[in-house]
Amino acid sequence: MHRLRAMVFTGIDPSFTETNAISAGDVVDGRFLTSDDGFVALVDKEYAELNNLTLGSTVTYAADFEVVGIVEVSATNIMKSHIYVNLPVVQEVLPEKPVGLVNMGLIRTTSPDKVTQTAAELEHLWPDSSTLTGLD
Repeated sequence: MHRLRAMVFTGIDPSFTETNAISAGDVVDGRFLTSDDGFVALVDKEYAELNNLTLGSTVTYAADFEVVGIVEVSATNIMKSHIYVNLPVVQEVLPEKPVGLVNMGLIRTTSPDKVTQTAAELEHLWPDSSTLTGLD
């Protein structure tokens, strides 16, 4: 996730169907991203309406992207963004080239009883990180 001006730009791995910021079910027009996609993007429906973007439009954020899908994400989604593209493309086009870096991840446990344990293990593995759980 990258924030510039009043816009949020998020890289996703479309092969992860359960732990992404968005899913194929969020697409209301067009299509979801594929792992092979390059400079194409999904855009939030409200953002598209405010900026007169439709399928085939070009949206610019660090590079030009063709809009291939419009998404409508729940307002309660903590990862809501304006533009979604493949993660490797995001890492390539951002000025600071954050290749290999992730600044936010979603982790799912096998049981709600393991949330605290999982959070502690993640903080041990990544001491410079912080966790936010549904318990917070």
